[in-house]
Amino acid sequence: MNKPNNFCVLPWIHLETSANGYARPCCIYSGHYKNSDNSNVSMHDTNITQAMNSFGANQIRKAFENNEKPDGCSLCWDIESAGGTSKRMESNNKYLDKFDNTIKPIYLDLKFGTTCNLKCRICSPWSSSKWLKDQKILDEDPNNPVLKIKHTYPKKDWSEQNNNFWNDFMNVVGMVEHFDFTGGEPMMIEKHKEVLRHCVEKGYSKYQSIHYNTNGTHYDKDFAENVLSKFKFVDVMFSIDGIKGQFEYQRHPAKWEEVNENIHLWQSHGFYTHVCCTVNVQNALYLDDMIYYCDDNNLPIYLNIMQAPEHFNIKSLPLHMKKEVDKMLNNVKVENKQIKQIINFMYSENWWEDKDYTKGNIKYFITRNDELRNEKFVTHFSEAAEYLEI
Repeated sequence: MNKPNNFCVLPWIHLETSANGYARPCCIYSGHYKNSDNSNVSMHDTNITQAMNSFGANQIRKAFENNEKPDGCSLCWDIESAGGTSKRMESNNKYLDKFDNTIKPIYLDLKFGTTCNLKCRICSPWSSSKWLKDQKILDEDPNNPVLKIKHTYPKKDWSEQNNNFWNDFMNVVGMVEHFDFTGGEPMMIEKHKEVLRHCVEKGYSKYQSIHYNTNGTHYDKDFAENVLSKFKFVDVMFSIDGIKGQFEYQRHPAKWEEVNENIHLWQSHGFYTHVCCTVNVQNALYLDDMIYYCDDNNLPIYLNIMQAPEHFNIKSLPLHMKKEVDKMLNNVKVENKQIKQIINFMYSENWWEDKDYTKGNIKYFITRNDELRNEKFVTHFSEAAEYLEI
């Protein structure tokens, strides 16, 4: 099908709901769908069908039809400019040949809320309920160099409060070809398991695929055997940023041995299992350990470059540390096509040297959270601590 060069199929076939209850065309769009009064489309009182037909969704579709580049899609343009394959390109390759210009939820990326049992270092209350207590302390800390305003964080999952969403989900679920379930921690949301059981009962599951992004702390044998195994394809991606003590530091209060065992249990069902490692200031110097662990355990690895907050973005690393990361990655004996992209991204800006606040922000957020959790960064990341002057 001939479409404008800048076209993206996702606003017609896809919906992403954020953990705090907003809707947008995909997970990397910077912004949310708007109503005609410029308020955000809220999943607290909206369902899938309504969100996909909202004023904001229609505006974005018009932009793509006119070969425009919506501002919220800048990350895709940046990735493409750097020679990478963007989500836009991947989605067009997958769905465009059978696209018929109708609006229908073929692909859903659903974050049901912030319910989570971990407070990972790279996370926040916007994605994890476990973070709320610590974040309130940080918000009230006069030494916090970043927060200038008080935020109101989600206290209850939007999906828990919206029966309209669940009723509509049941009605449209037969059109869905692919689900992405992320979080929060999706394995803790029991209602979504009911929807998937419904798919099995109706026979939809034979034509549907599922992707999970999970922290690995949950394993449900009955759900895996009697529900998920009935779907056309299931892949389970584990969010892991290090191994052993480095994992436990970054994914507090998860236990490495438990998560490692759960990974193998999920693998035993024949599901496609892989790892998402978020590349950030804390673990950049140790990515080889992650790559080798995954290679040894038959786990393909996706190296997700962290964009925000700025103090955890690898552009913030001091130049002499970047050179060590570069050297380490170039010495990795396992082929990984993302390594070059990570190195190029890391060197693209030098915030440690160019922004006078970068060093202080990194130190504050690492050491202040150490105090709140009775942990020490230097215990698990001694070389990085020296480079970062912590």
